Amino acid sequence: MLPGFRTQKPILMLAYVRRVLSRSLRLFIALAKVMLPIMLLVQLGQWMGWVDVLGHYFAPVMGWLNLPAQAALIWMASIFVGVYGALAALAGLAGGLDITAGQFSALAAMVLLAHNLPVKQAIVRRAGASFWATAGLRLVMALAYGAAVSWTCHALGVLSQPMSFAWMQGQQASAAELSLWQWLQGTAVSMALTFAVIAALLVLLDIMQRCGLTAALTRVLTPVLRWSGLDPQVAPVTMLGVTCSP
Repeated sequence: MLPGFRTQKPILMLAYVRRVLSRSLRLFIALAKVMLPIMLLVQLGQWMGWVDVLGHYFAPVMGWLNLPAQAALIWMASIFVGVYGALAALAGLAGGLDITAGQFSALAAMVLLAHNLPVKQAIVRRAGASFWATAGLRLVMALAYGAAVSWTCHALGVLSQPMSFAWMQGQQASAAELSLWQWLQGTAVSMALTFAVIAALLVLLDIMQRCGLTAALTRVLTPVLRWSGLDPQVAPVTMLGVTCSP
């Protein structure tokens, strides 16, 4: 063993941990700027009764999709803000959300198919396509696919187990019954979990890069991109989007 290696190894590990925490903190701050206002708005809606009113108006549409009325608020947050906005709305509604695994799968699919439309559709318009036509197409496809998933799970009786997201707030009480202090505690738990997930993902992505797994996945994507009519040189960008895109 080289002289000084034993003393250098802890220093290198400490430097790596600092680098991961620094990157995690930057990403966390960016997410917190999106999530915290929405979580506060949703909680205010719970306290003021706005969520129940909106749920009453959205209940027929969500009922047709076999989804709870609160799912509309989560999807709306996704449409106008993005996936992280939907996560923030989910955290805010977690205590009183009654949803099965199949219904949540349908909702997650709708979020992935139609999110952050103001920004994404602006890019589509600059590319030459119609803003409203493509936005409408994305919304219709999201509704159709979500309905198909929800109806199929309900008809076959699969993924029927209820899901609880109360752990996201650190308590089991309904959101409308929380005091300000309880909400602050629950929000702190949610944000701490978010930071932990970000740090874990960064470490995982770094391990994938060092092990060559990212390069291998990029090679797998190359034939698919050729078949899609895209230049194989965009494979690294596609891989980055698959692993990191909001």
